[in-house]
Amino acid sequence: MIINNIMTYFKELCSRKNFTPRKQGPAPLYILKYKGKAFSIDTTAIKNGALESRALKSIDVIIDKRELARYGDAARNGAIVITLNEVQNERIFSSLKKHLRKISVTKLE
Repeated sequence: MIINNIMTYFKELCSRKNFTPRKQGPAPLYILKYKGKAFSIDTTAIKNGALESRALKSIDVIIDKRELARYGDAARNGAIVITLNEVQNERIFSSLKKHLRKISVTKLE
């Protein structure tokens, strides 16, 4: 299952980089990127298999504090950025819409 693999990698990376998520607080922020737009995504959609592995272009785990600042306070415990392939994934994106909330991303200087 995709979510288990992502969380395993997230925990390993945190350990290697000495990044300690707050014990009492939210899980990492899950971000779905599609056609240049960023959305926070409810992990329920991922756990229920709404994301097909063939639809994924990349998965990036972010724990760098400067980079996390781009996503605001919701990302204080890390962020997992899932980028969808843009080709033929309108159906998958449409099925996820009820689990998405558009977010603004600050550009790094």
